[in-house]
Formats: sequence, structure tokens, C-alpha cells
Amino acid sequence: MWTEEQWAVIEPKNASSVVVAAPGSGKTTVMTEHLAHVIATGRMPAQRILAMTFTRQAAEHMRQKLRGHERLRTVDVESCAMGTFHGVFFRALLEADRQVYPVLGQREQYALMREAMVDVLGERHAASMYELQSYLTLYSRMIGRREQDELDNKSRRILESYVRKKRALNRWDHDDILLASLHLFQSRSASKIRLF
Repeated sequence: MWTEEQWAVIEPKNASSVVVAAPGSGKTTVMTEHLAHVIATGRMPAQRILAMTFTRQAAEHMRQKLRGHERLRTVDVESCAMGTFHGVFFRALLEADRQVYPVLGQREQYALMREAMVDVLGERHAASMYELQSYLTLYSRMIGRREQDELDNKSRRILESYVRKKRALNRWDHDDILLASLHLFQSRSASKIRLF
């Protein structure tokens, strides 16, 4: 049933596992079987397992597959910590008593970026969805970098305006969660952080 490559992921190891593969290749199924195998063989207590994905849908899909697994008890499945990278890190920030802000929705992000573009380019510039997404992608690539020499003056001013607008509203986007988490994990209190 399993390929040799899949079995190499499923069989318990003495280290963390990371699976990188194309969409639809069966990553969730293989990782779910890996988790079930680790728990069922007693290699790791369920409450010590953290599974992170990029989407809530994938995390819920994994949990549903575990719930239906014949080798696992309900208590084991519910003891596993599962979620998105952003969700897990946001919880870590809360548990570390760090200042957190409400996260902008996608429409709000686009609206703020549009306002930032108007600030720099003027009212007459009609920002397309492609331009908005391009600047948000550029922002994601640039956040956390100390040097932004590769940015042209216009782009730098647009991104700075976007950041000011977020701060004025006391709001975060998903990149801010990752950046704040990075700062938390690099701090002296990092050894006390409990992700799950």
C-alpha cells in the first residue's frame, strides 16, 4: 500500500519530520499515518505531538483522518496539537504574555495597501488586484530584513505607509505573527515557551 519513500516517513524516527511534496501527492495521508504509528507504538505520547500545516483545512483534514484511524483512541487524537503555523505561533505569543493585535482579514489588507499606494502614487492611480497582491507579496518577502536596499524608493515608501496604517489601527497581518514569534523565540524567555 505504501511506497518505500512514504514508508520512510511513516516509520517512527528519533527526530522531527518534515514532508515537502507537491499538492495532491498524499502528504496529509502519509503524515497522518506517521502520527498514528508513533502514537500507537508508544514511541511518543500524543500530548507531545505538534503537527503544523499551512491551512486550517489541512489541519482539520489531518485530525479527521486520525479520528477515523482504527489504531487510535479518541483521547489520543484530541491530545495532539494541530494547527496552522500562524495559529500555533499566535498561541505561543499569547501564552508568553506578549502584546498581540487582531489580525487583518484579506479584504482589510488589500484596503490598507490600496490606501498606502494612494498615499504615495496619488488619487488618480487605480490599483489593480495584481498590483495590490504584488506589493503584499513584496512586503512578505521584505519583512524582518534589516536591509532593504533592493527596494526602489516608490516601493519602500508604499510599504512604509502600509506599516504605518497597520500600526495606527493596532492591527497585524499574518507576517507580523511570524515576525513577533521569531523575536519571541530568539529572546531569553524562549526556553520557557510551550508550543503544545
